[in-house]
Amino acid sequence: MFFNYYLLRSCFSFPKLCYSLRTCPSFKLQASLKEFDFLVNEALISIVGQTLSAAEFQQANLPTYKAGIGLRSAEWSADAAFVASVLETADLREAMLGRVLAPPGMALAKAALSERLADSPVDLDTLLSAIPTEQADRSHGLSSPSPGEVPAPSAHPPPSGRRIQNILPQPLDEWGFRSLLETHPTGSRARLQASRRGASGWLHILPIKALGYRLAPRVVRAALRYRLGVRIFASSVSSLCPLCKVKPTLLDPWGDHAVICPCTGKRIAKHNRLRDVLYRFAVKGSLSPAKEVRLDSRRTVPGDIYFPMWSRNRGKAFDVMITSPLQPKFLVASASVDPFENVAALRAGEKLKDRKHFRDCEDEGIDFAPLIFDTFGGWSTEVSHVIRVISKCAAAKSSESCGDVRSQVEQQLSLALTRCTAAMILAIEAC
Repeated sequence: MFFNYYLLRSCFSFPKLCYSLRTCPSFKLQASLKEFDFLVNEALISIVGQTLSAAEFQQANLPTYKAGIGLRSAEWSADAAFVASVLETADLREAMLGRVLAPPGMALAKAALSERLADSPVDLDTLLSAIPTEQADRSHGLSSPSPGEVPAPSAHPPPSGRRIQNILPQPLDEWGFRSLLETHPTGSRARLQASRRGASGWLHILPIKALGYRLAPRVVRAALRYRLGVRIFASSVSSLCPLCKVKPTLLDPWGDHAVICPCTGKRIAKHNRLRDVLYRFAVKGSLSPAKEVRLDSRRTVPGDIYFPMWSRNRGKAFDVMITSPLQPKFLVASASVDPFENVAALRAGEKLKDRKHFRDCEDEGIDFAPLIFDTFGGWSTEVSHVIRVISKCAAAKSSESCGDVRSQVEQQLSLALTRCTAAMILAIEAC
């Protein structure tokens, strides 16, 4: 199932039509594009195992850094792809033909793209004017309703064509994301914001079984449903969790309680798997890490991983914690568009761990830092710093580049968190 999703996102959806969309104006393909998007959505339904609403399909069409799963809509992106392709190839067409004329359909594609951005704060002409001078001149010349010659390019070489292909879809993606924020309740807005922050690493992993990068079909379904906000449990309203016998707790249909339920027996396993990923790479980097080190003068264990020599000739203890941004006390802040406010759960986790262990570690002459993850796969800035240091040391001891090792660490962290989150959902679903 994971392999099916990977092929659908990387090959059989939008990438399958890229050449056609960049070389043919969309008004000639409207019926075909609608049918193609319908077939992609049907394939997604077969992977998720459940019918999706229009809003859930809209989220799925967004790129992963905008809380989607990368199944870009061909109909929605066609005009941006064509306009960007025309701008990119202006130099080549001028070299071949001796002049640059606006191709048929350019005016219509630009008008359609402007219409799609009508409700967006971004104006297309303003966006095109932000493109470097050579291509900005072409964009305005090609936007004329009556084709004409474009002024000769400057002596400076044009920027990479990939830049325009990246610039034009961004306002569409941002508008799609913000329209979801405007139409969703607070809980769903918090889920969307949490799904953006580095929470998509597992979606980009090559499903290679020999490396342990494959996910079971049930895990893929549960993880995708949780990310897209699809109803996981059959009940249309919250009911009591079947596992929380001592302290009855409401179980919501979307799995928000399931991923933090202490009675599934999976919460400690999730914590330990994240710790073990960091520990394994620290060992590769010869950093001499130790697990669950106890302070000499106290009976407490201040950190899950201890490094005897981290910086300034001092040891440092790191303590792993997983929190949920959808807890009632963080819900409003997590739904905020303010990048400082919507990480309130991570900041609260850091403060909690600092209050518990910082002074004890300071008294022992060692540093302390909390490593906070959230249930959607995001993590704090301290985690990013630790990943950079460990990756650099591990790369120095191997033939791999630092970037490759860092990608491995991030992917394994994301995969471990996704596996355990899905396992917690499935444990309650089986009851």
